[in-house]
Amino acid sequence: IKTSALREYIDCYSKYVGKFPEDYGAVWLCIYPNIIIEISQCFALVAVVIPESIDTCSIHEYRLVEEQFYQHQDFLNAFDQYMYEIEYEDHDLMTKIHQGRKALYQQGQQHCGPYHPTKEAGQQQFHDYIRRMIPVSLDGNILGGLGASKKTVSPTMDVVKPS
Repeated sequence: IKTSALREYIDCYSKYVGKFPEDYGAVWLCIYPNIIIEISQCFALVAVVIPESIDTCSIHEYRLVEEQFYQHQDFLNAFDQYMYEIEYEDHDLMTKIHQGRKALYQQGQQHCGPYHPTKEAGQQQFHDYIRRMIPVSLDGNILGGLGASKKTVSPTMDVVKPS
């Protein structure tokens, strides 16, 4: 187990549900271009990325926890701590991806990938499908008034939680 937040979450899960299935994690997908859905053992998460400028965006996140856990404050606290940890990891990852994509763009290069061969196989298939379905002109612009395919939003994030 990588962190104390993950350990606490797994302990609470095991306390109320049973053995935590450590051989697999969450299933997640992206709905082009800005919605991410993650479904795990006892929760669903929807994150909507909203571009604010070429270098900034905000992320509005909505979490749905199974109703059986509402009465267990220790579980909800452990879940929140684990989710905050994931948000920070995701922010770091998004920052690095944005920096790399921006550097490629500034060098006039188009490059797609890389993808993890097993953990992100669904993402690669999804993006391959999108590339087949959206017509692109020779200069790299998406046809049909959808905007330029070279635009990148940055990982500068504000996580907004519903009140």
